[in-house]
Amino acid sequence: MKIERVNKMPSGCELSLVFLPKDGTPRCADGELGLALQEYLKQDPVTVEHCESKELRIPVGGSYQSVLLCGFDSSCKSPYNAFRKLVLKLGASAPVQRSTRIFADGFSALSFAGEREGLKQFCSLFPLCEYTFDLYKSDRKQKEEKTLSVSEKWDDEALCEGGLLSRANRITRDLVNRVADDLTPAVLAQTCYDLGREYGFETEVLEEDYCEKIGMNLFLAVAKGGTKPPKLIVMRYHGGGDEAPLGLIGKGLTYDSGGLALKDGGSMHLMRYDMNGAAAAIGAMCAIAGMGLRINVVAVVAACENMISEKAYRNGDVLTAMDGTTVYVSNTDAEGRLTLADALSYIVKYEKPSSVVCVAGLTGALTRFYGRACAAALTATPEMYQRLRSLAQVTGENYAEMPYLEEYQEMLKTSIADLCNSVDSAGSITAGMFIDAFKKDTPFMHIDFGTVVFTGTPGDCQPVGATGFGVSTIYHYVKALTQER
Repeated sequence: MKIERVNKMPSGCELSLVFLPKDGTPRCADGELGLALQEYLKQDPVTVEHCESKELRIPVGGSYQSVLLCGFDSSCKSPYNAFRKLVLKLGASAPVQRSTRIFADGFSALSFAGEREGLKQFCSLFPLCEYTFDLYKSDRKQKEEKTLSVSEKWDDEALCEGGLLSRANRITRDLVNRVADDLTPAVLAQTCYDLGREYGFETEVLEEDYCEKIGMNLFLAVAKGGTKPPKLIVMRYHGGGDEAPLGLIGKGLTYDSGGLALKDGGSMHLMRYDMNGAAAAIGAMCAIAGMGLRINVVAVVAACENMISEKAYRNGDVLTAMDGTTVYVSNTDAEGRLTLADALSYIVKYEKPSSVVCVAGLTGALTRFYGRACAAALTATPEMYQRLRSLAQVTGENYAEMPYLEEYQEMLKTSIADLCNSVDSAGSITAGMFIDAFKKDTPFMHIDFGTVVFTGTPGDCQPVGATGFGVSTIYHYVKALTQER
């Protein structure tokens, strides 16, 4: 979707969206549209309930215009969430779907937040009404791109930020939705190169022989069973001078069969989604660099497949991590934490970040405990979680806090090696504690997305497949750091 700022409602506009406050009085930045609405409503009063819409045909400037009145009560409970639901509902509505040129007005009616924030929220969500994933459809048709116009009253930064977040979400969805035979570690690496050139970050790809040289044995063990060479992808954005960067790590399993601990066949087709953490980090890097945030960020993705062959690592193996820690492999299907552990060792040793945030759809146990209402975070640094939690209103992405207790660290100990990669209870917590063991003295937070990163049930502006969850959180987390200085 093309988003533009205009002097007035453009000619040829097929539909105008106007937000209507609780008192029913339109507050349009476009004077002609506002006057036309006021005159029409005097003759034919219209009531639009909160989070509902009503389409009108009214005379504007000598011709009839379709107007979608969108009721919104800013005093409602959880107005940010209500507004997001309304925007997605509007995007999925018939008037929007049949229109290619749309004008949006009435943002002054949104008193629950600053007008700029309301516009940003709208521009980050509304373009998702166009999103489909039909890459593998033989009969896919080229759709005419929609154009969204807003009054020049609004600043370019709000439009740009909202538009970038929308594109970042679609980038993440596209990556997660692609099939494993198409999105291999090498293709994922090339995609990062291409996106970096477009949005403004550098990409370096470290090959298998280099990873072997520096001792990334956990990462390489997971990759051994596959035929696709692993890639350690390092993305660097320089926006903060000489200061230490924030570190991001995203789980990059482009396919996970479970290895010798083979997954149940009923769920294995979903394992192309297993690189959702990497996809969220990549999408967020596009938004961070695209907005030119004044901060340095380095993101690391250990990309590989977990497959079965005569070379595959085994249940019962003992591996030596990059930092020298020995690990007993009790379960080859607990592979993501192995790759993330070496990625964390790499970023701490070679990139020297001020802190590190790790994102991954790591465990099914998280969904069994929390359902699909939220993701969860684990950290020994309380201010990192508090920063994350404070963003929920703006991002619409919710996080619970997993307990960080020594008892869980003790559960990972084994007589055979320093750590065991999987234990029988507290699966999500112990998975996070396993990765945390490799942080050294660096402040670290692990985020487990569970299964909120994809859905089998379509919704407003959300087809079956990837949701793009996590992109907004990572971007706003980084942005919050720039504002705390």
